[in-house]
Amino acid sequence: MYLELMETSSLPARLEVNVIFNFLIYNQLEDKYDSLQDGRVRRYHAMKTKWAITKCIDMKSFHDPLEGYLIDDTCVFGAEIFVVKCVSKGECLSMIKKPATCYHLWKINKLSNLLKESYESIPFGDYN
Repeated sequence: MYLELMETSSLPARLEVNVIFNFLIYNQLEDKYDSLQDGRVRRYHAMKTKWAITKCIDMKSFHDPLEGYLIDDTCVFGAEIFVVKCVSKGECLSMIKKPATCYHLWKINKLSNLLKESYESIPFGDYN
């Protein structure tokens, strides 16, 4: 199962969405949701629009009617999504073309005191 940030083409290029999510599977016999979570914050952005879990429940338990997940060929999955406000600052280098053999040093003093949403270096080669 996975969660995906959809329709990103209309969103700002530097948009970042930080979330904590829990996948849920409904136990129809006990009338309750079982939660699968690790409590980690996941960061969605233009280059990472999907986060997934690789295993929800083992197939034997899922198909066993006494477990309560699959009854009358019906199961129910869900997700809880908590958006986390990002208050930290970071940096990102975007490559426009294949890497060159040169480099550029961009020193940022007092990063935590910067107030604008984003900053760009002067162009160097094919990069910003």
